[in-house]
Amino acid sequence: MVQCDEGINTLGSPCSSNTDCRDNQFCKQTACQYPGICAMRSDNCPAISVPVCGCDGRTYSSECVAVAYGVSVSEENICGPPPAVPCTSNSDCPSEQYCKKDNGNCEASSSGSCEAKPAFCTREYFPVCSCDGTTYPNECTARTAGQNLLHLGSPCN
Repeated sequence: MVQCDEGINTLGSPCSSNTDCRDNQFCKQTACQYPGICAMRSDNCPAISVPVCGCDGRTYSSECVAVAYGVSVSEENICGPPPAVPCTSNSDCPSEQYCKKDNGNCEASSSGSCEAKPAFCTREYFPVCSCDGTTYPNECTARTAGQNLLHLGSPCN
């Protein structure tokens, strides 16, 4: 393995992570597998969008942008959705998500999956009753509050 005085690999040297390469380089993987080789990071990407999936599971606007972030490309398209994270309550999920369960399923011990809370809702009025007994103007506002639904189309009794 070719290394400089500071113990950091040079361009083209084998590596097992980005920390093995110089600051302006990254560990370029083949098919998202290590070892890789130290390669230059991009520093001037054109403003074109050809989405790619990085080996970190994130979608980048182009291969150039992924390389600028020090990420190898796994596929020439957008990454699939992340796998569902199972949960039984909102406390099992990150703060920007809630534990979504099937409509009508209000059992505390039942399982659901963590899903993102909606960022914006319309002002449409189609009342829903949440599992905590609160009437919301529509499903979106209930989901934003992290609530599952007892029923749709009418207020709580």
